Amino acid sequence: MKRFFLSFIYISIIASVLTACSKKNEDPTPVASDTDNSTTLSIVSIEPMKGKIGEQIKITVNKEINGINVSFNGTPATKLTTSSDKVVTVTIPENATTGKVVVKQETETATSTTDFEITRHANQLANLPGKARSTPTTFAIGNKIYVGMGKASDSYLKDFWVYNADNDAWTQVANFPGESRIHAVSFVIGTKAYIGTGEGSQEKKYKDFWVYDANTDQWDQVADFKGKARNKAVSFVLNGQGYVGTGSIGSATFTGAEITGPATKDFWKYDPASDQWTQITDFKGAERHDATSFVVDNKAYVGTGRQADFYKDFWAYDANTDQWTQITDLPGKTRIGAVGFSLSGKGYVGLGIDDLSAAGTTYAADMWAYDPTTKQWASASNPESGARAYATAFGLHNTGYIGLGYKLGKGTSLELWKYTP
Repeated sequence: MKRFFLSFIYISIIASVLTACSKKNEDPTPVASDTDNSTTLSIVSIEPMKGKIGEQIKITVNKEINGINVSFNGTPATKLTTSSDKVVTVTIPENATTGKVVVKQETETATSTTDFEITRHANQLANLPGKARSTPTTFAIGNKIYVGMGKASDSYLKDFWVYNADNDAWTQVANFPGESRIHAVSFVIGTKAYIGTGEGSQEKKYKDFWVYDANTDQWDQVADFKGKARNKAVSFVLNGQGYVGTGSIGSATFTGAEITGPATKDFWKYDPASDQWTQITDFKGAERHDATSFVVDNKAYVGTGRQADFYKDFWAYDANTDQWTQITDLPGKTRIGAVGFSLSGKGYVGLGIDDLSAAGTTYAADMWAYDPTTKQWASASNPESGARAYATAFGLHNTGYIGLGYKLGKGTSLELWKYTP
């Protein structure tokens, strides 16, 4: 009997073990996940680790992508495409600079361990530091270009920067001491720049003027402009005196896609020795704002711009006779916000907005050269900087410089380029 009882216990134990093993084999086997969302977000790779504005790169992260954001040294990318669960293709954004790439997803942030290098085209120069801005004030003294004021997305600015063509570098200088503004004018006499007029917040127009001394990095106020307060005027220098004229003297009026405003054609001369303004003969073309100008062989040339219509007529001003004479119209389309500058004995005009209608805004990419000896325009090479409006342009020591302004569909630009006709 005892032997039977022990055999029964032994058989029961074996049966229990077999039953347990059988239940274990019926349980599902865990599958290892390719994405472990319990881990901290990190960047696995960036390919390649350098590139130009507008080029595409691929960023791989260690987690499944869900609403990811990418920035290059603080400049956000707006064009992103998810290539796979963990890979995003990113277009390098306008105004990006060399620095860390930052990836953000939900509440997590990952930063590249090394800098992403923004490379440049052969004739592309160093970008303007600071905030991207619309319609800043610019001028050139010697071989240096000064840029300041303007309007950022959230504020009007007062800062000023100087670009040194000798070392391709920007340095910040003294802030503008007056009220910040856009669409001001400037002219340079010797080593001093004179800045005034313009428009501030709530369409406030200005007529105050300031002088900047490049030798001392100091600003001082001079006599107010004697004409009506205005913005979008033109300016130039002849015989050591500054000239300011045309411009918008009233509030903008919106009619569909069109923007118009009261324009003027009066012109004024500033004498730095006496600190006085004197009215000269009015501009002989129609009233306008958003025109452009250049000086060649001691004559000033003013043209393009708009009132209700866009213009492409051009007029030459002789300070010795105080007379305006019409020259051949600018070829190509009518336009506003064009650049005008002189280089190697010729005047150059180009770029700008050549259509601002219900059909859609278009920007010009062309450039034209005026030869005062033949009194004719000829097509010049298109700037590598591409189509843009309200850009800045200078001719310094037989080298052209073009940059800043608006790029259609891409906003304000910090770029500066060399230009060879």
